[in-house]
Amino acid sequence: MAYKTFSELVKDAGGGNGALEGSKITGDKANKMVKFYSYWSNYLEPTNAVMAFLASLGGALAKANYYILSSLEHVFNNMFKLFGLFGYLGNQSTVIGKIYFYLQMLGFTLFVLVLIFSATTGVFTKPVKYKNAIITFLVVTFVTAVLPLGLTTVTSAMAQDVQNVQTMSADGKTKTKESLSIQPVKNNVTDLKILINKDFNTELFPLDNQGFIKPVKEGSTPINNITDATSKKNSSDYISKIDFGATYGVSNTDLLGDWNKTRTGIKGLMLHKLNSNADGIETIHTHKIISGLNAFESVYLRYKVNWVAMFAQFFILIILFITMSIKLVKSVFDILIQALISPILGYSGLRTKKYKELLLTIAGALAGIFFEVVIMRITLEICRDLPTLSVSAVSKLSGGFFDGLNMWEQAIAGTIVYLGVFLGAMQGVSMIERWLGVSTSQNDTAQQLMGAMMIDRKSGS
Repeated sequence: MAYKTFSELVKDAGGGNGALEGSKITGDKANKMVKFYSYWSNYLEPTNAVMAFLASLGGALAKANYYILSSLEHVFNNMFKLFGLFGYLGNQSTVIGKIYFYLQMLGFTLFVLVLIFSATTGVFTKPVKYKNAIITFLVVTFVTAVLPLGLTTVTSAMAQDVQNVQTMSADGKTKTKESLSIQPVKNNVTDLKILINKDFNTELFPLDNQGFIKPVKEGSTPINNITDATSKKNSSDYISKIDFGATYGVSNTDLLGDWNKTRTGIKGLMLHKLNSNADGIETIHTHKIISGLNAFESVYLRYKVNWVAMFAQFFILIILFITMSIKLVKSVFDILIQALISPILGYSGLRTKKYKELLLTIAGALAGIFFEVVIMRITLEICRDLPTLSVSAVSKLSGGFFDGLNMWEQAIAGTIVYLGVFLGAMQGVSMIERWLGVSTSQNDTAQQLMGAMMIDRKSGS
């Protein structure tokens, strides 16, 4: 029968700070400790200094990925400031405004020449329909005048909405602001310190059949407090201050001694381990005379990390933000060019057919950006809420998304969802393209990005 808490083990072993200490533990006390170590074996897993060093390297790489992803997340939100370029169309003090004005004049000149030419040739051929010419002139003049203000107004509203995504609460309730970038870390790290402080409580941290903590649900005790919230920047749980190579054991016996005063028996727990047969207790010896030899003794890593899942999720999100950022810049520039040439295209003909097609193209491109923002917002929501995502629409499938899955299965499921959401964000715009009749070039952007990466790799070699 597993102990419900660590305190129960200490009490059953005799109680007191020294209940689990001793150079050699055998008999009934050893059997009791074997049960506890075996039950929490996935988290009380002794390792050596080499593995702790490798964990430090992995942690450094994880932090690097976090900073890259965090920068890309901020860059993506900042890209919407490019919508301010549309305001330059009506500002003749800028190069874009001057070009727009001169193209209006050129277009008006072409309109007059075309009208004169058509009127002259109309004497010998089919007469010009002046009604159509007047309607074209009025429509083009009006749209040319209001287009800069219209584009600025519409895109400013879109930018304000999407930038709210970055400042949304991670759980929808607390005031602590966390970015999406921290989620791959929070999803795949278990902090042994949390388990110790919560007394290894099996009600707070129930284990599945394979000995891993069951999926975190909304309202349950978190398995780590790692954060990137600016309000906790000075906290030891802030991402930049996390040491993934941190250990408990013979390397920091003074720490364990102080901790033992508030968490009775923890020093003895950290200075023992299961033997090779997993049926007895071995003491991890502390070398006081030659302290350097402690580096060769077993220790317990503070952080249990699923490295594969973490880096897979980082990679998917990094590619997603890069692709969407490039796509956004491309779309804004396309709309700007179309707006610049709209006067000359509108005035160069006596009918509004081609001009209407151009305006529909601009409207379609704006709608494409809007729906891409919607897709991105849904993507961010799913990725952020995935750990506590619950399904209640279908009664037979109600419950947490990760219910019934062990740690590795959670990692695989999470990575698949991340990948599926990524592909959905890239491919899902095809339906919008058919509806608008305008290509948002999402697939082209991804292909161009991959091509640019290949060219860069070849030039580097």
